Amino acid sequence: MNILTQFREISEKNIKENLGDYLYNMVSYFTNPYNIDAYKKFAENFDEFTDRFTKKAYEVFIHALDEEFMQSNTRKQRYESKGYVTKPFLTKFGWITLKRRRYIDSEGGFMFVDRLLGLVKYKRMDIFVIGDLIEESATNSYAKAERNVSKTIGNKIKYDHDPNKNILSRATVRNNVLSATKMMKTPANDEVKAVELLNLMLDEKYVGSQFNDGKDYMIKSGVVFEGT
Repeated sequence: MNILTQFREISEKNIKENLGDYLYNMVSYFTNPYNIDAYKKFAENFDEFTDRFTKKAYEVFIHALDEEFMQSNTRKQRYESKGYVTKPFLTKFGWITLKRRRYIDSEGGFMFVDRLLGLVKYKRMDIFVIGDLIEESATNSYAKAERNVSKTIGNKIKYDHDPNKNILSRATVRNNVLSATKMMKTPANDEVKAVELLNLMLDEKYVGSQFNDGKDYMIKSGVVFEGT
């Protein structure tokens, strides 16, 4: 089955599941005209349709990449397939099931999809989500950063009771910021910018700690900047 056929089947299935109810009840909505609930229901159903279709299409396309490699002459001549490996993976479109084959040769094993797309081992979210978390945390608290980024993932319409409204956590933001900090390279000497005036501000603050008998710690901080 080619990928276009699979996309068509996904679309038809999700239209029936998510928009079919609205189509069947169209007359009852019409008998109560100018009711905002009718549009609310339509928008919610359409949002659910696009969300499910996008995530399923994403999974299908990833599998198609893997299948193309599996059937290639290069793979048949050099690599042996050792079955599937799956893991949940958070994208800008929401959680998907990342299913891909593991291959081996004389040098060891690898996942073709991971190598092709540059997916980091053990990471369960893509670089766009991580990038948004780091960017948001530069100007907001970790808690606010996770709320802001959660709003951009998956469904467009989210209510307070929707678990996807806070699909991320404060700890997730913190861990990714710390990981990114370790990866940032120190500039070489020829990359250091020379300026005539550099401002330095120093301060200290007592911060409470968790699970440590309520002790406060004095944190020293410094800010270096140009201009005002």
